[in-house]
Amino acid sequence: MTKHKTILMVEDDELLARMYQLKLELAGYEVLVAHTAAEAKGYMLTRPLDLVLLDILLPKVNGLTILKEIRRNHDTMHCPVIILSNLGHTEVDMHDDVAETLGVVAYLIKAKVTPDMVLAAVASALKD
Repeated sequence: MTKHKTILMVEDDELLARMYQLKLELAGYEVLVAHTAAEAKGYMLTRPLDLVLLDILLPKVNGLTILKEIRRNHDTMHCPVIILSNLGHTEVDMHDDVAETLGVVAYLIKAKVTPDMVLAAVASALKD
């Protein structure tokens, strides 16, 4: 029996998070959902993660702060991260530089991708 790969999805929109969680679980992944930075940090400290799907626009602490935390944490520093946000490249040139520096494997704009496209990006990042 193969081990399910564990994905942490950091997304404050509960409906969107649930939709992606179901899509990914149907594809065989274990999906943990964090709606806040505190929840994300809790998972990062207690669970081995294979990939993080990360929104940028979050309440209180933005996704780039979480990304920096992921890279500082010994257990997650090499974990692939996919940004899934409505903040587009043209709106966040400085964020792009930070994301690239911090090793983001894909930057997906929610309004421009389908759940199948997100699933394909996840599979590619995990080499599934």
